[in-house]
Amino acid sequence: MTYQGSGKTYLAAFDALNFNPKRLLYIVHEGSILRKSLETFQEVFGKNVSYGIYSGTSKESDADFVFATNITMCKTLELFSKNEFDYIIIDECHHATAETYKKIIGYFEPEFLLGLTATPERLDNQDVFELFDHNVPYELRLRDAIANDLVVPFKYFGIRDKLVDYGLTGNEERRMIAQMAKEDHCDFIAEQIERHRPQGKLKALAFCRNVTHARMMCEALGERYHTAYLTGRNDIGERVRAYNDLQNDAHNLEILFTVDILNEGVDIPGVNMVLFLRPTESTTIFIQQLGRGLRKYTNKEYVTVLDFIGNSYKRSVQIAFALGSLSENFVMEKRLLASLVQDDFTALGLADYGVEIHIDDLSKEEILEYIDKENFNALKYLKQDYFNFKKYIGSEFYPRHVDYINNDCAPDLIRFMSIKTRGKKNCSYYNFLRGIGEENLPVFTEKQIDFINYLSGLLPLVRVHEYQIVKLLLDGPKTYRDIVMYLTETVQGFVPAELEHALTYLQFVEKDKDILRLSVPMDDQLLEYMQDLIEYGLIRYVIDNGNETGFKLWLNYRMDQVQLKLLKNPGNIMVGTYYYDDYVVIFASLKKDLEEANKLNYKDKFLQPDLFQWESMTNLPQSHLEKLMKSTFAHVFIRKMTTENGLVLPFTYVGKGKMSNPRKTDGDNGTYLFDIHMENELPEYLQYDFGLTKE
Repeated sequence: MTYQGSGKTYLAAFDALNFNPKRLLYIVHEGSILRKSLETFQEVFGKNVSYGIYSGTSKESDADFVFATNITMCKTLELFSKNEFDYIIIDECHHATAETYKKIIGYFEPEFLLGLTATPERLDNQDVFELFDHNVPYELRLRDAIANDLVVPFKYFGIRDKLVDYGLTGNEERRMIAQMAKEDHCDFIAEQIERHRPQGKLKALAFCRNVTHARMMCEALGERYHTAYLTGRNDIGERVRAYNDLQNDAHNLEILFTVDILNEGVDIPGVNMVLFLRPTESTTIFIQQLGRGLRKYTNKEYVTVLDFIGNSYKRSVQIAFALGSLSENFVMEKRLLASLVQDDFTALGLADYGVEIHIDDLSKEEILEYIDKENFNALKYLKQDYFNFKKYIGSEFYPRHVDYINNDCAPDLIRFMSIKTRGKKNCSYYNFLRGIGEENLPVFTEKQIDFINYLSGLLPLVRVHEYQIVKLLLDGPKTYRDIVMYLTETVQGFVPAELEHALTYLQFVEKDKDILRLSVPMDDQLLEYMQDLIEYGLIRYVIDNGNETGFKLWLNYRMDQVQLKLLKNPGNIMVGTYYYDDYVVIFASLKKDLEEANKLNYKDKFLQPDLFQWESMTNLPQSHLEKLMKSTFAHVFIRKMTTENGLVLPFTYVGKGKMSNPRKTDGDNGTYLFDIHMENELPEYLQYDFGLTKE
């Protein structure tokens, strides 16, 4: 999600503030962005530095912070010394492979070079990340943007709309639109607008199903408000005038109806109300349309969102998924989702930042009904999510792996890899694309597909060694020494034992004496695909793990990933307890999918935020009991249930704990109960998720 004037530019400004440069250069490819970028830095740095514009019409080159266009700077490089600036920022750095950018980057010798982009590696198949030594940050997630006061909060109202039937088929769409435009329905919409109307002039964006719907709603509600509508047939001038009229307090335009024209890079910060007048087909669409109202604006404290939830709305669960995506790190499953809906999403912890979510009782009933009976991971749903996202980013061909990185509007790429198509688990994005009939895919041999599936199956990465090794070998065979030197440079805290372990279990790599090479035939298509996959994996690893080299608290892991990270056999995943040296590893399930009566018989549960009660395996041998008691600590991994809709759920790492108070359970199954005193308390959202607080 791009938060214009708040996301990338603020990230760059705050990073520069930490660096405290004497002179800074900010390069953009379009002159109209210069002033906005300068103003953002002024907000962060204030009057402590001077600012200047360096473009075709302005030559303020003596300022502390210079904001320049790439073309003007490229033409006048000789006027500056190579070390003129100690901090340089290249905005929209995916253009950096263009000649003008190459000259600028090649000429200057700053202490730090930062690249900004929302879509790295989209162009030219050249590695933009290498140009910037991987100093390419991503924009804030919506949750973080709200928490950091970079956008306004929202007040969401899910409103049951009994006058419209969303269950009508595509052939009956005209009847649905006719229902929406009827007088009694317009009265209902107007009543809700007035109930939640913000102070001052109403400046509402209304999202409609299609052009006919937008036109009919504009005409029908035009009897109650000053309205207009936009479609793809309107030229840029007409759109800009409509945007300006809506924001202008002196103009009478109050509601602007639209279809998809506002889904892309639209700048209407004055909007104070968003109306969803059509079914939300995916989280992508919901989040992108919500984002249209979140820009800050003078005297704008929040944006009001009215979502009209019609009858027979099977995809109403997408509303819940979209709102749930604002969580910190939930493993989203049906029971949690239902609890969030029932509690108006209070467990998200966003109320402190001004966010309000209200869903009326009838809407909740509708949503909960479909949560209970729908399979969220059904191919038909994920296929629609995929095509919605593809449309959102305006991609002619299939979106690349990196397009899914840190984008609030993006579906979780790992979900695409986890479901089955044609009766088989996908294992990779490529197999998913084949399964849904995507066109213009590269053609690979079975061995190449096995290679893709294997590396994709390591995602999300818990260490980077396998991907870094393969990345190096894509260029051809390398010596063992080459790999050691490369990993020493690229892997934080690298130790040789990790390389030995990786090479022991890494498939599709052959070793001939001291030479290592890939055992799969490489061609241009596979090379391009693998470079994209590897870049995605490495970037996502950094996003997920930050600087953490061990297990990261509250992060999710599969059993094989835990074994991999501990330098053990990743295939050893058949039991729930492992004894290693002076510590143990415990995998426990809370069995949240059991009925309440059966839950009482299950002993694994949190008694307090820092105290977990754990039941051992049946007929626990005396030697295992002694190992548990003598252990220095236990790594504890918890999951709520084993599977849902055919997918195996991951475990959440809750940290280290000390085993104590062993006692035999009642009965003759030979199990022991232990208290595990955790080093870290569960955060509030996991207390909610794990059932320690009210659901």
